Amino acid sequence: MEWFINTFDERILNSIYISGNPYIGNYRNVFSGVEYDPRLIFDRVRDAYMDAWGKVNDVYVMRPDVITKIAIINMRLKPRRRTIIHYMQPHAPYPFASDLRKYFVDDMNKPDMRLWDALERGEVKPERAREAYRETLIWILGIVLDIPRLVRRRKIVITSDHGECFGEHGLYNHPCGKRVKELIEVPWCVITT
Repeated sequence: MEWFINTFDERILNSIYISGNPYIGNYRNVFSGVEYDPRLIFDRVRDAYMDAWGKVNDVYVMRPDVITKIAIINMRLKPRRRTIIHYMQPHAPYPFASDLRKYFVDDMNKPDMRLWDALERGEVKPERAREAYRETLIWILGIVLDIPRLVRRRKIVITSDHGECFGEHGLYNHPCGKRVKELIEVPWCVITT
């Protein structure tokens, strides 16, 4: 939510937002006393998270394959619209880390909170969580990098709304209001199809 209100502050014409994030959808919300409404920014907001919540390797995640299908359908139906696809990965939970499964729960809004608590207690080593994060990043990039093959004549930008802390500066997860390198330095990659 912090990223959204600091990134989108005026209407973007001819646009659609495909949201895999349950905090950003077809509704008005308030974050730190600031009200935001994605419906006032974009021509259309598609709550893909409603369809995408499901299991991958017995771990509940926002399934990126479902979000991609929804996005591709929308891009083909409205080829001239700017499309923002908001995936949750590489955000935890990490579906390929079988040893970390016990820290993930079926809660769309906070499926990973047990992991961050376990990291703070020293029950999970930061190196293991980083490795699981990298595995998940490779998985989502494989899905995202397939999009140029599925849609033509598009400029595609791959970026992120935040990074992740695994104990750096005494921080875990991505706490709001913290301006540290690990959270605010994100990739920016442009692909033209």
